[in-house]
Amino acid sequence: MRYVLEKVELVTLEVPFLHLEDPAARESFMDMQRVRAAAYGADFGERYMPFDASDFVARHHLFYVHTESGREPVAAFKQVALATCDAYGLELPAPRIFGGRSPEHLEALSELILQHRRSGRNLLYGGSWGVRKEYRRNRKLFAQLSELVAALIADDVLRAAPATAVGVGMEPKTMRFWERMGYVPLLYRGQPLPKVAHPGEPGEEIVLISLTEPSPWALECRERQRQVLEERRSFPPRAPSAGAEGVKEPVSAPPPLRVV
Repeated sequence: MRYVLEKVELVTLEVPFLHLEDPAARESFMDMQRVRAAAYGADFGERYMPFDASDFVARHHLFYVHTESGREPVAAFKQVALATCDAYGLELPAPRIFGGRSPEHLEALSELILQHRRSGRNLLYGGSWGVRKEYRRNRKLFAQLSELVAALIADDVLRAAPATAVGVGMEPKTMRFWERMGYVPLLYRGQPLPKVAHPGEPGEEIVLISLTEPSPWALECRERQRQVLEERRSFPPRAPSAGAEGVKEPVSAPPPLRVV
């Protein structure tokens, strides 16, 4: 598909649960679902469901281009903070991915979560990166989308500092991309975690990865894509309804959400 305006538009939607009455925010949330369903469906069919409850409290980054048929969402990525999940009684998405496949991954992640709760350091989970298949063939567009994801991860981590970002690397499809940003396999008893079989893709392996400092390349991406980041349309988190007792304004990046 040919896109007309060679400029990517960025929309950031935070905590969609608090924007249910906003038509524009609802449309962005549905666009995220459209993109993710199409991207993951092209790779995994119906073997893998790319949604979970954390989507309602995450920070979603959506990428749009203008095509002959109008403005189209082409890619999406999310970050969600441990503090936000805690406030809403949810788990970070990572344990669900590994399930009973790797006790080592679950133990390593549990220890990391405990450390961050004790220290007050921010812990962010980033994932659900997907590009609609028909747009992956445009190398120029795909390269900019990749740079934007690196820029956003660097930006989110630096704004949340001190912070750790975690995610899931898939070998061989995405691992090199995450490593280029500064991610490394999470440690378990002093050693890098072993890779385990992907639940929805035979022949692929996954591993928990973490980042504490963005790589020089990720920081360069942040500078190159600064204009897109500054011109983005944002839906910041709003105050919860009266029924959400004990929760202040939650966010999926700094300042950390607190429970009273």
